[in-house]
Amino acid sequence: GNVGLKITGVNGTRDDIGTGGAQMQNTFTGGVTWIGNNNQDRVVNPAVFGSGPITFGGSSGFFIPSSSITGWSAGFSNAFVVNGNNNLLTFQMNGPTTALSTGPWTGSGTLAMLPSFNATWIFGGDLSGFQGTFIMEGNTGGTGNYSIGYVNTNNAANTGGSAQAVFTQQSVNTSGSCNFQYSNTNTPATVRLGDLNTTGNTGSGNLVVRDAASGTVVTFEVGALNLNSTFGGQIINNSGTVNLTKVGTGIWTLTNYLGNADTYTGTTTVSNGVLAVNCSLSGGGPVNVFGPGGLGGNNSISGLVTLAQGNAGLLLTNNAAETLTLSSGLTLSNANILAFDIGSTSDQINVSGSTFTQSGTATIYLTQISGFGAGTYNLIVNASGILTNNFVLGNTAPGYSLMLTNPDASTLALVVSVAAPAAAFWHNRSGTSWTTANNWDITATGNTALFSPPSIPTDVTFAAAAAN
Repeated sequence: GNVGLKITGVNGTRDDIGTGGAQMQNTFTGGVTWIGNNNQDRVVNPAVFGSGPITFGGSSGFFIPSSSITGWSAGFSNAFVVNGNNNLLTFQMNGPTTALSTGPWTGSGTLAMLPSFNATWIFGGDLSGFQGTFIMEGNTGGTGNYSIGYVNTNNAANTGGSAQAVFTQQSVNTSGSCNFQYSNTNTPATVRLGDLNTTGNTGSGNLVVRDAASGTVVTFEVGALNLNSTFGGQIINNSGTVNLTKVGTGIWTLTNYLGNADTYTGTTTVSNGVLAVNCSLSGGGPVNVFGPGGLGGNNSISGLVTLAQGNAGLLLTNNAAETLTLSSGLTLSNANILAFDIGSTSDQINVSGSTFTQSGTATIYLTQISGFGAGTYNLIVNASGILTNNFVLGNTAPGYSLMLTNPDASTLALVVSVAAPAAAFWHNRSGTSWTTANNWDITATGNTALFSPPSIPTDVTFAAAAAN
């Protein structure tokens, strides 16, 4: 039968495996399991694994030393299985600087990968069966490169990555940078990521998503796990073209903790959930939103934003005031949904004087936040030709009347006024003035003053029993 090897943390000390002049090559097929050894063991040559799977069993791992060993860069075909948490793979190669793994990855555990120098790990095998979390780190003094080198060419499209896995980028130990990239030459291709985030980032290095093969077109499809998460890195073109697609019901927020813009020039597509743009999308590519997907955020988009017919949305509601600036214009279609927070400071869409077009009717929903009250709120500005009769309100504000208006030819505004009560009973609590709200009550014998004095079409009642 198959022979395997299990390595455990017996004494917590480092073991060097595969060292010496011969750099031994094993032929057993049962695989190697690391469990509880706390990343203490150094593996110089991948040939020591034999041909079976390499399994991380929890609180385990190994590291690849900074020595001129060619076995890692030449490629090794072992399958990887990740189980449990707190697994760590450290790769320190600086001659050569690349490790090529061509086997498949499976499991539902968590694996952190930490490089030294400017080391590159190429996922040259199928990741689609992996359901866990990769934590891709950049270390001080260098850049960690993580490359999707495999795509499935046996289907209608070239696909890589895993829609069932979480991909996390982190800068650690102060200044390490990290590139997550598509390096296959098959194009166009789609890299599916169940989630992409920068959770746990503690350093100041740049975290980048990009292409890495000249002339390629790659779409990073993010969100199939339906999680709410934030990506604080940068999305760019390198030597090809990058597209971005948001799927799944979660809210995916783009920001950048270094203040950099996302400069990729391809198409941004939102098909479900919400893409919240809290950093500049400056690449100029079109942004297309399909229902039930929505676009929101508090920054600027340089490409034309188009909402397809149906319940595609511009959804700015997050209980805070936001301004989304659309510098290349906005196209609305029938049955679109727009949502705004309204208060002392309110949400706003700024079309920035660019082209505004609309076909059909859009519905506007309002959420009251701190400071809401009577007044005029500019919802959409610098949208030349915008008309109130192309919009309807989808909800009400109890105690207030709401009306959409065009204060000028490029602004859609909401006018909020205190609604006239249906009935009012005179209680002269504060003198004899009709216009003093405290003189009026909602019932003849109660003690609850109106928000506002009665006006047309309020029914008013004067009765001795009601007088104070």
